[in-house]
Amino acid sequence: MRGAKAAGLLAGLAIAGLALYVYRDLPGRLFAADDYQWLLSVRGLSLGQVARRAFDAGAQSHFYRPLVWLLFWAQVRAFGLEPWGFHAVSLGLHLLNAGLLGWLAYRLQIADFGLQIGKSQSAIQNLQSAIPLLAFAFVALHPAPFEAVVWISAQSELLAAALLLVALHAWLAAQSADGRRPTAQTSRLDGGRWSVVGGRWSVVAALALGLALLAKESAVIGLPLLVLLGWERSNVPTFQRSNVQRLLPYLLPGLLTLGYLALQVAVERRNYLLEQGAYGLGPQLLVNPLRGLALVVAPLAGTEHADNGWLAPAGALLALALLAGLARGPAGARRLILALGLTLLPTAPFIAPPNSRYLYLPVLAAALILALGLVRLTWRLPEPSYHQDTKPPSGAFARSLGGLASWSLIVAFFLGAGLWVWAAQGELHVREGRFAAGSGPGGSLWRLAQSVCADGKPDRMIVVDPPVAPPHVEAIVRLACGSKVKPMVVGRDQVKRAIKGRSVVISFPGGSAAVEPSS
Repeated sequence: MRGAKAAGLLAGLAIAGLALYVYRDLPGRLFAADDYQWLLSVRGLSLGQVARRAFDAGAQSHFYRPLVWLLFWAQVRAFGLEPWGFHAVSLGLHLLNAGLLGWLAYRLQIADFGLQIGKSQSAIQNLQSAIPLLAFAFVALHPAPFEAVVWISAQSELLAAALLLVALHAWLAAQSADGRRPTAQTSRLDGGRWSVVGGRWSVVAALALGLALLAKESAVIGLPLLVLLGWERSNVPTFQRSNVQRLLPYLLPGLLTLGYLALQVAVERRNYLLEQGAYGLGPQLLVNPLRGLALVVAPLAGTEHADNGWLAPAGALLALALLAGLARGPAGARRLILALGLTLLPTAPFIAPPNSRYLYLPVLAAALILALGLVRLTWRLPEPSYHQDTKPPSGAFARSLGGLASWSLIVAFFLGAGLWVWAAQGELHVREGRFAAGSGPGGSLWRLAQSVCADGKPDRMIVVDPPVAPPHVEAIVRLACGSKVKPMVVGRDQVKRAIKGRSVVISFPGGSAAVEPSS
């Protein structure tokens, strides 16, 4: 058993090492897009000042993500304006999420199938012990949600996912504690029994959910996920409980979710993206989740922008297959399919195709479906000593067939996993490089503005026809030069009128920022 644990640990470290190798260029990448605005918002503030701003819902005009404010503030204090530290935090959160998901897959194997992984030397159970590692690799190396890892502003997605996974682990612990034999630490309520230990874990789960809501709006799916995880499992003993007691654990997470929704409605009324028509009702409510589903299953080259015409039809076919599983599949499969559907819902309101960072939670759900599907497949395979309470097949020929089927599955499993890892890591590295190239103009402006203002701060920095959004240009200049330098975004025909006092004119010949010589 020690040997199996050591092998699993080494395999996990190898997967983590491969993920770090795939993202090997990331520590040297500069900030991109919204990163500069986040950094500008927290730079120079004390902890008390940033906390007051972060938790003041009336001051927010787009997001209410106070934990992200605090996370950026802490990173600025720790790393200054050096991007490598921020990228290290993103990679750490990503690997933490992959590990938590693999552990959740392991715990669900035991909960739903009663497996005693590592206590048997049978080939099939050794394969089952490797399935959580596959779920870990699936999350760590999946190309579809790469933007959540490489874009610092998307740390909100990583942080919310980590907190939701902690909530699910705590909820599973509460369910397990509630299903144990009653002890002296139990009390009666409405004629049923409620485990004190389970109640404590339920509170931990609710608090983790509350923190996730403060990191990302999509965490509102957390409450339905807890409900799905709370479905009764046929092989977990439970005691007769009243309806009131069944609903009691959901009281705190329900109140937290309702309170957050009321707060978020008030913030969304001031959302400038909503006013600009970035969200709305229309066919995208169905099309975007179908696109996202197709990208999770088939993250092929050139699909990171989700605008390929074949994605929606392919997603529709996959959705039909999942609906069939929902209608006829076992309880565990139904829970996970519904969970996948919930994670795809946040992509629906966007008018444009979903950005890849919104596929992070769907990839987590898909990893669980893959893991539990493989467990169910191995559960059905014949093998001597597979079931302790079942007699082995009679005859040497039957035993040989069972062993051959088992070893064939093991070879196919590792061969398929190896091919997927090889393809995924290559596509992931290419996507990271393309994202860095796309953020190049902003990065070049950042370097140039720092250099210009280090030599002597001008009164104005006039940026001509930038291939960068004007709000990002303004944030870059103010972050690099301070509040006394006025950033101006103008067209070519407006340059002469904009020049006043000590002005520096910057344009983008060839896509990189350069100072224009004064005439």
